[in-house]
Amino acid sequence: MSFLKQALLGVKQESSTNAKENVQSILQESGIRQLYLEVGEVAQQLAYKGVQPSTLDSRHACSAEAAELLAEILDGRFADLLSELLGLFRCSQKAVPAFLLPPLLDKGSKVYTLRPEIIESITEVGHWLASQNPDWGFAEAPVLSLDRLQKDWQSTNSSLKQGIFYQARLQNPALALSLMQTTWKSETPASVTWIIRLMAYGLSMQDETFLELALDDRNLTVRRKASELLACLPDSRLATRMTEVAREHLSFDGSDIHFEQPELKPELLRDGFLFRTWKDEEKLKQAYLSDLVAAVPLDYWTEAWQLPMADLLSIVLESSCREGMIKGLATAAERQTNQGWMKALLLKDPLSITTLKLVNLLDEQSFLEIAKEFAKHPQDNDYAFAKAYSRWTEAWSEDVYDLWQDQWESVVSNLLTETKHMFMLRSLFKQAAKLSPISRFKQLAQTFSQYSKQTDLIGAIQESQSLLKFRNRMFQSFDFVTPIQLEKGKE
Repeated sequence: MSFLKQALLGVKQESSTNAKENVQSILQESGIRQLYLEVGEVAQQLAYKGVQPSTLDSRHACSAEAAELLAEILDGRFADLLSELLGLFRCSQKAVPAFLLPPLLDKGSKVYTLRPEIIESITEVGHWLASQNPDWGFAEAPVLSLDRLQKDWQSTNSSLKQGIFYQARLQNPALALSLMQTTWKSETPASVTWIIRLMAYGLSMQDETFLELALDDRNLTVRRKASELLACLPDSRLATRMTEVAREHLSFDGSDIHFEQPELKPELLRDGFLFRTWKDEEKLKQAYLSDLVAAVPLDYWTEAWQLPMADLLSIVLESSCREGMIKGLATAAERQTNQGWMKALLLKDPLSITTLKLVNLLDEQSFLEIAKEFAKHPQDNDYAFAKAYSRWTEAWSEDVYDLWQDQWESVVSNLLTETKHMFMLRSLFKQAAKLSPISRFKQLAQTFSQYSKQTDLIGAIQESQSLLKFRNRMFQSFDFVTPIQLEKGKE
């Protein structure tokens, strides 16, 4: 049944006059929008004269400008700013306009990672509207009921089930686990694959018993993912078993590290060792060493070898086991989300292929620490400072921005001399436009202007300027005081 039919049915069942008027408004505006979509056109965006709140909304109406910006993003312009804009709706306690609820909920039905932010951004009207369409049921309440979870989990729609399981893992991991186990044995190979992958969200020791059983699953992907997830849990039985293997086959004699490759018995393959048929024995040895180290709790190494983390890594980098140890330690740091080890690895082995993946997992304090070290010699290690900023995707604080600004002129002048770094340079401009704090918009706009005539950067600068102006409009539309007017009138 279509959304319009269900909404009309809801009106017939609703006794509140105010609710009926609100639904009529939603249907009229969403109907016009749908007609444009059906003929392959996009409705012209007009300046909204005003946005009236529903009488059922507990929040105040947003400005016409805010509504226009949300409409633009939902139409595909600067789509990756949706999370930030929804954050502005929430922190300013403004209601999403009724006529934009259908496309917003539709976005959440297709991109389930956006659901938590969408649910927190809508009000009673949005929750009511979501309850009228099965595709939007994910947002019918701030926290999904057991009845809703059970109902959607029985659906044959794989996309619907994925979204509901993701939500459940975020809201109540234990309930999600229990729900999943009721149908696990009857799920298709494709379904068990995405189920086991989504268990990474909300992962805890409550999942350990199930994951241990999954190590014996017929599906190879399930077995491998189960071993990876168990390796994320330092207290798991798998971690204990792998620690014993490490104790027996990997040793430190005070000056060098020695690894005796274990026999590939079924129990090792079950616990995450990958079977390989490589002819290069040294390469094979390093790969198995990496498999082992990646599954051992990181605290084991400093305790067993009686070495501080930095000293241990210095020895690793000089040993014959360097390749396997570094790769394994980096994977373990990623799995166990250990900030100390990630930071130490990045400082000792700056942004190699092995450690580059760790940058975006750093919290702000750890990121600033490594960035300040890289800033001392920004050209070293193939421009580690620039690489770090191009990889870190969290919102920039003033401290993060100021460090970037201090180094920016020398970084640009050096990167412009090497064609191979042009992509990274362009990415850095866009990162700054997307992530910089509002208090630094004026300074950043001036920085962009300095390079606006640089031939190799014209496209990136123009795109970055447009992005910055759009973000400036976003903050202004919610009456957040901005220190600048980037240009007169609208972009």
